Formats: sequence, structure tokens, C-alpha cells
Amino acid sequence: GRAMQHTQSLLSSEDSTPAEAKQDPDPVLVREWLGQAVLVLLFSVSAHASKNALAPAQPALESIGVSPLLYSMIAAVPMVGSVVLPTAWGVAYADFEREVLVAVPLGELVGNFLIAAGLWLVDLPAVPAVWAEMLLFIGLVTFSAFHGGAHVVQCAVLSRVLPRFEATGFVATIGFTNFITAVCNFVVPRILESYGIMGVQLALLIPGLISVAAGCWLAALASGFSVPHARTHPKLHKVLRQQCKEAFLEDVRDARAHAIDTPRQKAGCLTGLGVIGLLSIWKALIMGALHSFRTIKNGLVVSLGVSKVQAGSLIGTNQMISLVVLPVIGVLSDIFGRRFLIVFMSWSVATSAVALSMASSLPQDSWVGALFVFSLSSVVVPVVALSLVRDNSNRSLGRAFGLLETLFSLAQVIFTVALGALREAGGFAYAMDFISCVLVLGAMASLCVAYAIKDISDGA
Repeated sequence: GRAMQHTQSLLSSEDSTPAEAKQDPDPVLVREWLGQAVLVLLFSVSAHASKNALAPAQPALESIGVSPLLYSMIAAVPMVGSVVLPTAWGVAYADFEREVLVAVPLGELVGNFLIAAGLWLVDLPAVPAVWAEMLLFIGLVTFSAFHGGAHVVQCAVLSRVLPRFEATGFVATIGFTNFITAVCNFVVPRILESYGIMGVQLALLIPGLISVAAGCWLAALASGFSVPHARTHPKLHKVLRQQCKEAFLEDVRDARAHAIDTPRQKAGCLTGLGVIGLLSIWKALIMGALHSFRTIKNGLVVSLGVSKVQAGSLIGTNQMISLVVLPVIGVLSDIFGRRFLIVFMSWSVATSAVALSMASSLPQDSWVGALFVFSLSSVVVPVVALSLVRDNSNRSLGRAFGLLETLFSLAQVIFTVALGALREAGGFAYAMDFISCVLVLGAMASLCVAYAIKDISDGA
């Protein structure tokens, strides 16, 4: 619309020229981007370590009397904040970038510390149980609230520090996340055997301190990020405040009036919020199912005749192999586009889910292969989804990432609790039937997403 054109003209009068933007980046700048990208990875290490430490402990927890439904509810608690708060954190990031970069990891660290204190009080017979329960509750709520902002803020700040190679940047983000998952699968069962739940919780304070340090460092560097922060640009802020409503309405009219003028719209694609909404639904179905399955994956493998430590090692190895493959997939997606990956990975993991639902009657190599497809999909799908946001969103990146994270987290919470209820009713067989149905729906949705998105291959 005219408002956005005016906004762009304000920026172009003060920023670098198009010719300069197209020049190869200075090696010094590239090193600066890489250094900031590493800090972005470390920013969320606490969120991912805390979230993924529970799954390897599932067989041990259920062996001491924790029911499948109670376990699923415990696993869902850290994700509750990610249902209602990502968009709010995205808006807060737009206006208070430095403060949010510090507050999110610090809040997670405080939450983990309170949980550790609650677990310590549980072992003290002289202390009333209500005090321990109160600390555990406050700690879980605190961690959940700040965990709700970790991923959306990480994605938004990554888009600020990397003016180029965004898909490869998201590959690194998702790869690092799954590296943490693999480490948890290798380490947590061993810590649990030697030091119990308290040992695991104390170990989680280490990544918490790392994330706080990274957040403070990023906050100090925020004014020098390569991609301008729209809401901190004084002229842009004024234009958006005064003309937001007019710009939105005019953009809608222009999109309708010129629907036949662009290759993207000739293909029947949606624009802006419609694409982000469709992308969010697809990611919610696929990744919601994959992440909820992650909470029972170790238990499923143990039920197939593997020890707890061996199950953790097998799942961790799959994650590591997926990480080796991931950089190649990231580079190929930057060159050739994402449509093929969206459809191929969605249908591959749906087929693997059906195979896992029959794992007890299959040779071991078959269900191990299906588990690997799950691991590979869990690293590829989020990369594809996240790397498409900037090109398909015509609004605030923080809000777009917030919508993506909110729907995904809502699906993850619902699916996780549903798996617990289904396992109590019919064991892993009912749970895997449910996962298979959800992933087939996600595979069908992938066809709509591939049709609607604006991709690299469109030349736009």
C-alpha cells in the first residue's frame, strides 16, 4: 500500500542503497553476523534443555508409579505459557527489545531455581509439604511464562542479525535444538540413575546461566544488528502509528485489484496473514504431533524390548545423524526452494507413524528406520516453516513468529495430554493411532501450504 511505500522511502533515504545492498558482504561483517548468530543459539539453550530433559526420564518416572496421564500433564505444563504468551512476547520484543532479551532467559533461570528448591524441600521431612508444593507450582508457572517467549524472541532476533542466509540460520537454530535433545537423551538417564530427579534439575541450572549471559550480550549489541528494528526507527514508528489502519485496508484493496499481476497470485496464493495462518496450522499439526510423540518416544522404545539407557542412546544417535544431514538440506532449500521439502517430509513422517503403530510386528530395523524419519522430520519441518515467515509476512516479524509458536504450542499441549489419556485407555497402540491420524492430516495440509506460499523459486 501507499503507506508502506512511504515507509520504505523514509528508510531508503537514510539507509544503504540497493546497489550497496547487493554487494558481497565484507568478511568482517560476516564474522560479526556469525558471532551474533552463535549468541542467538545460546540464548535458548535453557528453554530447550529444560523442555527435553523430561522425555528421557519418562520410563523411570512411570516405573515409580507416575501414571501416563499425570506424566503427560507434567510434560505439558512448561508448554502452557507458549500457548497464550508468544504473541505477547513478540509485541513486547518489538517495543522493548533489550529488556526482553534479558528478561526471558532470566525468568527461565528463576523458574528452574524455584523448582530445584521445591524438590530439595520435598526431601526434608521437617518442612511441611505445602511449602515444597508451593515452590514447585510457582517455579513451573514462572518457567512456563518466560519459556513462552524464548522461541519467538530467538526467531525474531535471528532475523535481525542475519540479513542473508536466513534459511541456513534457521537450520543452525533447529540443529542446535536437536543437538540439545540428543545430549539430553544421552545424559539424563545416566544422571537420573546416579543422582535422581534432583540431580537432573540442578544440572538444568547450567544451561540457564549460559542463556542469561547470551541474552545480556545480545541486549548490549542490539543497536548494531544488521537488519533495522522497525519499531525503534523514529520515522517508521511515527508512520506505522498514524497510518497502520489505512495501510492495511489499502493493501487488501490493492491485493484484490491486482490479483492477476504477480506470478505468486497467478498461482492462486494467499498473501500476508493468510499464508502465515496456513503455515501455522500445518506446523501445529506436524510439529505438535512430533513434539508430543517425543514425550513418549523413550517409553515406546523400552516397550519394544530395549533398556532405558539403550533407548536414550538410540534416540540420541538418530538425532545426531539427522544433524549431519540437516546442513545439506538447508543449503538445498535456500537454492531450490521449500515446496518439495514441505510435501515430502510431511508424507514421509505420516507413513513412518503408521509403521510405528505396527512396530511390535515389524523387524527391528524397520521401526528403527521409522524412528529416524521422525528425528529427521523434527529438524527439517521447523526450518522450512521458520524460513518462510519473512518472505510471506507483511506485518511485524515478532507477531508472525508469535502466531506460528502459539498454534504449535496449543497443539502440542492438547496432543501431549491426549496421548496420556489414550495410553491409560489402550497403551501405546492407541497413542500411535492418534499420532498417525494427526500426521496424515498434516500431510494433507502440506499440499495447501506448498500451493500458497511465496518461495525462492518464485523469483520474488
